[in-house]
Amino acid sequence: MAKLQILLAIGAALQLAVQGAPVSSVCNTPQCALSAANILKDMQPSVDPCVDFSQYTCGGFYEREQIPADANLINYFSILEDQNADVVRSIVTPTDAKAPIAPQDDPASQRNIKKMQDLYSSCMNEEQLVKIGRQPLEVEIRKIVELYPVYESNLHLVRRALPDGDRRALSSLLAYNMKNGFTNFFNFGVRSGVDDPSVNIMTLTESGLGLARSDYEREVVVKRYQDIVGEMFYNMQGSQGPTPGNNTTTQAVPEVWAAIAKDVVDFEASLAQIATEAESLNDPLKTTYIHSISELDQWTPSLDWKLILESAFPPNVSIPTTAMILSPEYFRKLDTLLQQTKPKTIQNYFAWSVMRFLGNYIADPYQRPVLKYNTLTMGKVPPMDRWKVCVVTVNTYLGQMAGHYFVKAAIPTETVPKMTEIVNNVRQTYATDFGQYQWLDNSTSKEALDKLNAFSQKVGYSTDAPNVALTASVDEYYSRLTIDPLDYFGNTVRSNAFAIREKFERLAGPINRIQMGVTPMTVNADYRPSSNEIRFPAGILQPPFFHPEHPEYLNYGGAGFIVGHEIGHGFDNRGRQFDGSGRFRDWWSNSSLTEFATRAECFVNQYNNFTVQGPNGTEHAMDGMKTLGENIADNGGIKKSYETWLARWKADPTGQTYNNQRLPGLDNHTPEQLFFISFARLFCSKEHPAYTVSLLDDSHSPKKWRINGVAQNSVHFANAFQCKPGTPMNPIKKCEVW
Repeated sequence: MAKLQILLAIGAALQLAVQGAPVSSVCNTPQCALSAANILKDMQPSVDPCVDFSQYTCGGFYEREQIPADANLINYFSILEDQNADVVRSIVTPTDAKAPIAPQDDPASQRNIKKMQDLYSSCMNEEQLVKIGRQPLEVEIRKIVELYPVYESNLHLVRRALPDGDRRALSSLLAYNMKNGFTNFFNFGVRSGVDDPSVNIMTLTESGLGLARSDYEREVVVKRYQDIVGEMFYNMQGSQGPTPGNNTTTQAVPEVWAAIAKDVVDFEASLAQIATEAESLNDPLKTTYIHSISELDQWTPSLDWKLILESAFPPNVSIPTTAMILSPEYFRKLDTLLQQTKPKTIQNYFAWSVMRFLGNYIADPYQRPVLKYNTLTMGKVPPMDRWKVCVVTVNTYLGQMAGHYFVKAAIPTETVPKMTEIVNNVRQTYATDFGQYQWLDNSTSKEALDKLNAFSQKVGYSTDAPNVALTASVDEYYSRLTIDPLDYFGNTVRSNAFAIREKFERLAGPINRIQMGVTPMTVNADYRPSSNEIRFPAGILQPPFFHPEHPEYLNYGGAGFIVGHEIGHGFDNRGRQFDGSGRFRDWWSNSSLTEFATRAECFVNQYNNFTVQGPNGTEHAMDGMKTLGENIADNGGIKKSYETWLARWKADPTGQTYNNQRLPGLDNHTPEQLFFISFARLFCSKEHPAYTVSLLDDSHSPKKWRINGVAQNSVHFANAFQCKPGTPMNPIKKCEVW
């Protein structure tokens, strides 16, 4: 019966769109008709929204959608990512009818298009990859051996020998990895200064694990991982390795390589034991201190940091004397571990690390163990269609260049200005409310308002380094990167080095407040506390999140919520610890902070009671503390966006200024209800149960509870759907920070 109701409603929607309706009452554009039909198709109207709003809004989606064979979920984020990938595929395929054609008088555009299409072509040319075989990755392994040679090495091509555990040799290897973006015991990064956010500083964070820290305690996972490592060593270092064209997915691994794999994984397990707990790494109180490089030398006498930095840094960048080191204790323990470990083990570990990092870029079947590794660690189900792999490559290494043509092809010109207006309006609502909260004292309220006014907002795409709108700017930005249409492996190695060099060079100049830092195709948005900025890439500014023709209640329920959410991160349990300049500083009075903690605890307790069902039907509880920041942002974001939209609608009830036309076929739903339905659809998500359980480690709540948790706390939702007090979606006790 429910299906019949949906089909009839969709038919009515489409009929209304075809017949036309008064512009003042119904939006009759094809986009509105399509959106109305999709809303109805996703819904399960037989469910009471006051009982389960997720099922009411997404029940049809859950029933209809099938999880792709190469994925663990399907939702509107993944659907939009696939749509964006299709657009990029058209751009980089020369024979595609939609491929861009460079004007004869625009040499920059000619170079851009050729560079993108050459990178894509090098990836798609599997015949060339088979012809080359494992040789390119063998060369990289040889470099590991040459930089860090040891006696009794298991690896081939040993050219010279140094005393085991040579300090300079290990430091040279770490420098080589650092400047090429390969796995190291630490990650090099750049961020705004802790004391002076107008300048860039170097960061060093612990790294080097092939699995998540907790996975080394799971015997089944470790065994699978060890088998993968052994198989990859055999593929790359065995006298023969697999035969191209052989479709066998498993192979017998000689004992020598199985033993090496165990040695490597045991070392990683030891590295995991000295790793810092994730909660501590995410606590600014413990991770925002500056240390001198001389302190690093004291902590790790096994390493020569002067040699590492001088060898890794490009000549035009001065070597820093200080760095923000997130976990000093890790480096002290690392030195002890290095002194206790055989050099042969370290050599094998770094050989596996480079295989893990670059193994995706060689031919099948040599890369097959790395595909298994991707499945084990990231939930990917190989093989992906080759074109998808190659589009990901283009997005990763030439993302701003591809973004220029993506924006032209997929994003209406009105999108950026209209989205910017939404950002400004929701910010204004926050500003108004900060002056009205009784629990914030005057000094804290003023600081909050100062921080809000200092927000840097970036919408659509970067306008500097490069300016994505200008072909010449994009061409100049990538001018130092060489792409060879016959050298896929080399293209990826050069691209990684190019990206790392660009990161190094940020240390030579001031903070770039204009550069967006993510590609236009990105289906996400974020807030960065150290620079106090919010970013909304063009890739997410599409249905169901946003469309310039949508009525405002849809756009504010979708994109407006995203804006409110990201602004809210500036004032959640972590973001509130940074001021308007991005400086880590305590600007809260004791009374306001006490009240904040009490309100936050309400969310922790509420979300602790939510569960998800595993593959065997077992209920798994959420961690309300782990998801606290996201839950504060969700609940505050929806409230601010709703209040922003409602004020505009009430100020213009006849629709003379703001578009709040009804949608065809949805006349029985009020604009207030459709606002919340628009919000909930963002999180319609169908997942394999085991994957849903794995997401409990994430900082976001499971999608169902992002919908229902917000509904339970929203007085506006309860009023819109006339939910009686005490119903599941309208509990008597509600949580609120903002």
